[in-house]
Formats: sequence, structure tokens, C-alpha cells
Amino acid sequence: MVFVIGSGPAGVAAAHALVKQEVDVTMLDVGLELEPERQRQVDEMAATSPDGWKPETVAKLKEGMLATVGGIPQKLCYGSNFPFRDAGQGRAIEMNAIETLVSGARGGLSNAWGANFMPCARHDIADWCVSAVELAPHLAAVAEFVPVSASHDDLDEFFTLYGKTPSMLQPSRQATALLADLHRNKAALRAAGFTAGFSRLAVQVQPTETNPHGCVYCGLCMYGCPYRLIYSSASSVRQLQRNRHFRYVPGVIVEKLVESGDSVEIIARSRDSGEPLSYRAERVYLGSGVVSTTRILMESLQAYDTPVLIKDSQYFLLPMLRYRSTPGVMQEALHTLAQVYIELLDDSLSRNIIQLQFYTYNELYQAALRNRFGLLFPLMKWMLPSLLGRMSVILAYLHSNDSSAIEVRLLRDANGNRLKMDGRISETPRRVIEGVVRKLWRHRGLFRAVPMKPMLQVFPPGNSYHYGSSFPMRENPARFESDRWGRPAGLRRVHAVDATVLPSLTATTIVHTAMANAHRIASQHPSLL
Repeated sequence: MVFVIGSGPAGVAAAHALVKQEVDVTMLDVGLELEPERQRQVDEMAATSPDGWKPETVAKLKEGMLATVGGIPQKLCYGSNFPFRDAGQGRAIEMNAIETLVSGARGGLSNAWGANFMPCARHDIADWCVSAVELAPHLAAVAEFVPVSASHDDLDEFFTLYGKTPSMLQPSRQATALLADLHRNKAALRAAGFTAGFSRLAVQVQPTETNPHGCVYCGLCMYGCPYRLIYSSASSVRQLQRNRHFRYVPGVIVEKLVESGDSVEIIARSRDSGEPLSYRAERVYLGSGVVSTTRILMESLQAYDTPVLIKDSQYFLLPMLRYRSTPGVMQEALHTLAQVYIELLDDSLSRNIIQLQFYTYNELYQAALRNRFGLLFPLMKWMLPSLLGRMSVILAYLHSNDSSAIEVRLLRDANGNRLKMDGRISETPRRVIEGVVRKLWRHRGLFRAVPMKPMLQVFPPGNSYHYGSSFPMRENPARFESDRWGRPAGLRRVHAVDATVLPSLTATTIVHTAMANAHRIASQHPSLL
């Protein structure tokens, strides 16, 4: 029996590749889910149109989301923190100068992500032991079961658009106006290193046989789509469960793996009772999320008090004010995910692409301003429509080569092993970010927008959840490295398949690339390895 550990995007991508080869797969997972009462309320909303939604039910879905000028401290899902709840899988983790969370949810962090779905650019993985040509068919295979909202535009120069004939979410009026200005100034922007296009999102736009709904532009994306149109790998688990070669076993916390001869013992415990569990596998595909996967591998290799480096794709938040206000944004029917991508390639800042994701109006902007100005907020109401019609927010990501990192050590403790995670802060991201802000200021006339530098927020390592590379793939792996099939040095039948094994992290969001690499690894039939 072949086992997949973890139900996040990489785990389900590996499982898809295996069952396609008619390999019998058992997926072990912590498997936390949305609380039944909240699930009932979401189901109630999904069964009707927005004009039938009860205000108290919508309020419950929005519950607990705090917005500040520094962003959202924790993005909830349908008002619940179940994607980040510790069921024991994150036990004994000490964090210093970093911010991150470990997911034990069915579907992992894809329950609460922003759905940005970009492949890697050939330029950014030129030094990998796996080529862009090798990854391409697997990027395409993943886009067959993950819905993609996208259109052909200037981004095609760097990023192939994979998947079926695409449809695209209707952009907001602010996004349309921004791209119109960018298109008019395209030649000057390209000379400065900017390439722009509409966002590419893992979202179902039109009704399908399995989900009869299409986007109704209700603006609830940040809280959780009532129609479940934003992709979560939990939906792929449900799809896989219809395949006779697949079995899903929730409630299992895997602790370590022990190879012996032609098998692997999976040592685990019950999520609910804590009782020991053990499974015997021919081969294991490990996709528990970077922190959990790294810990399991370090436990398995008994790598105590030895530093392992997790690379990060660090990010920052920067509000922009457009020269002209778009009227009526507070009443507009829209989606509130990223609307526009701008890729910046400027060797004076970085040899790698920097990704700028533009978010236009969102009702959380009002909440942030209310929290910022407090009792003075009512005095702003006369100018609020104009201000919000001009305002957008950039979330920007750096390549791991330009980011700080996280040092991880597995320590012995009187009460069991402990994972210590320390930020390794570099001055490089600050230099690059300041350069990006200066560049946006210099070209403000082309963007028809001004960067609000006093409101710049730079987040610590781990906060983006775009991290990995603790056991990077190498052609000739040394200790704490993996071969091109994700097998860490010292292991033959264990394949790490999530971002843990990516050699570096591109600024374009890592989910599509990590899924494609997992699919590639699992597509090599176990009998051939």
C-alpha cells in the first residue's frame, strides 16, 4: 500500500497522479473541519441566492475578522479558525522573530488562502535540478482539476496559461481603469521592467456538473465563498474518494517514518485519543505542510540540535492612491480577491521577478480606517466614498533569494521533542522593498497612482505562508537535501512532495508550482524508483 500524508494541495496532487496509475492510495490526515453549526449555515446560504441570505447568517460568516491598516492579523474561514487550530500536530513549537501557523485542517491552508494561482517563470528556476520543460506537463495536469480564472494577456510572456479554455472573473471597475492606464503607458512601463495583467485565480467562474453555482460577486471572498467557488484541496479529497483506488483516513497525526528493508513504518497517534497508531507502507509521499513535513523528516532522521534552514518568500503591504476616484465602489458587485498582477523584473533591485498583487475596494478597508481613526472616523464620512474609490492595496512578494529565512532545530526536551524556529533576518528584503517603493514613486505618472510609503508594512519571515526549501532537491543531494524525486538523503521510500523540497521559492505564489512538482514526483511509478 502506498500512503500519502496530508490533504493540502501538494498531497492531493500526488494522490491524483498515483490513482491515475491505478495505485492503491491511503491518505492519512489530521483532518480538522469547519464546526457543524457553521457548516449548516454555509450550506443554508449555498442553497439560495444572495437576496435570500439572512443578515444574521452573513454576520456570523464575517465574525471575528479584524482589519487594521497593517492588514488582517488572521484570515478566518467562515468565521472559524479551524484551518489554523492546533489539534496536537503543532505541539511544542517555539517561534522567535517569525510569524507562522501550522494547519491540521482537511485541505490545509487552502481553506483560507487568497487563491492566487501562478506557475513559476522559467527565469526564476533556471538553477533547479528540475527544468521548466519537465514541470510543464504537470502544471497542465494540475490545471485540469483546479479551476482557473484567467485570460490571455501580457503576462503570457513569462507565464504560460495552463488549463482548459479559460474564463475569467469580472474585474472591478477600479481594476479595469488601472489596467487601461497601464496599457496606455505600456511601452514606458515595459522599459522600466513592469509587465501587467489580470490576476490568475483558482476560482470556479461558471457553473459545472459538480457545482451548479457561478460567481455572484457578493464581495464575501475574504470571509469564505458561500458557494465554495474558491478552490480548496478538501474538494479534491472529496473527488478522490469517488475513486476505488483511494481511501481517506482522518484523525491521524504522523510523528515519524522508519524505513526497514522494502517498507516504511508510519508511526503516528490518534488526533482524538492520543493512542499510538502504526501503518506499514511500501512507499510514502509526505505533504503535511512545510513545518510539519520538516519536523517529521527531522524526527525520522533523528536530526537533533542541527540547524535546517527554511527559505521564505517575504512580503509587504503598500496602499496606493489613484489620481482619480472610481465612483460607486461601495455599492459595486465585485469579487475581493486580487484583481491585477504586475511583475517587476529590474536587475538593479533583484535578478528575480518581484510580484505585485493589486487588491481594489473591499469593505474591510472601511473597517481598517475605522480602527485607525477611532472616534474621528465619523468626521471622514463625507470624503470616504472618494477616498475608497481611489484606494487599492498592493501585496508584494519577493523571491527567497531576496528574503529573510527561518532556522529550525529539533531539540530534545524532558516532555518530548521540541521544534525551535528562529528568524534569520537579512537586510536584503528591506533594501529591495525600499527600491520597489522608490520605483513606484518615480513612475507614479504611468500608474496614475501614488504609493503611500508611510503606510508600508513589511512582515516578518513566515507570515506570508510562502516558505519551504528545508530539504531542497539537488542532483547530488547532501544531508538535509533531497534528490529530484523528493527523497531526502538517507531515505529511499519516503518522498517529500510539498514546498519543503523546492530548491527556491519564486515570488509568484507557490501553490501551482508545488502541486506540479508533487504530481511530477508521484507520476514516476514507484516500481521504477
